Amino acid sequence: MIAATAVAVVVVDQASKAAIRAALAPLSTVPVIDGFLNITHVRNLGAAFGIMPGRQVMFVVTSALVIVGIGVFASFGEVRRRTSAFALGLVAGGALGNLIDRVSGDRRVTDMLEIQFRHRDVFPVFNVADSAIVVGVACLAFLLLIEKDPDQVDDGDAAAA
Repeated sequence: MIAATAVAVVVVDQASKAAIRAALAPLSTVPVIDGFLNITHVRNLGAAFGIMPGRQVMFVVTSALVIVGIGVFASFGEVRRRTSAFALGLVAGGALGNLIDRVSGDRRVTDMLEIQFRHRDVFPVFNVADSAIVVGVACLAFLLLIEKDPDQVDDGDAAAA
């Protein structure tokens, strides 16, 4: 499930980026939902949501390590929950989608989704890969928070003993 999710994210991410590059000149904006959502063509040298621009080598290395780490974990580790596998696939696919941009063409990531609140930018323009990474990490964090400690006996087991 990790690989299938990652491939789906990469396909949707790269297709959306190609469509934006073909349809809109850089910095062009098309309103989708007035005052809330725009499609804006931005070419970004930063990380997710435009943070830390210009650190390409660090982003390439980090993305590669994340992808390899998830691959190694999936190969040797035991992913017990489908939600965990799905979340890991989102992170891997998002990392790979942006890595493809960083190592090809002008080495800039294409962003296009602009969220506003009352015509004011809420945060920098982002893309499908950025969204997949954020949602995947949030899901993993949530799963870690709700996961019981396997060494801890819960009240039901203690009563049965």
